[in-house]
Amino acid sequence: MKKTIFRNILNALAVGGASAVLSAAAIGLACMGVWIYCTIPATVGYVSVALFGLATLSVVAAVAVVYMSGCWITYKGKFSK
Repeated sequence: MKKTIFRNILNALAVGGASAVLSAAAIGLACMGVWIYCTIPATVGYVSVALFGLATLSVVAAVAVVYMSGCWITYKGKFSK
C-alpha cells in the first residue's frame, strides 16, 4: 500500500514538473514573439518581412505548446491505479 501511495506522489510530481517546463517554454516563445514584433518598426525591407514571419511562427509555436501540454495532461498525465 505504501508503495502505491509513493508511486502516485512521484507521478503527480513528474506531471507537475513536465507541465511547468512546458509552460516555461510557452512563456519564453510568447515573450520572444512579442519582442520580435516590437523590433520590426526599426528595420526595413525584407528583414521586416522575415522578422514578422519569425515572430508569427514563435507565437503560433507558443500556442501549440500550450495546447500540447493541455492534451498531454488530460490524456496521458492521469494517475494510474
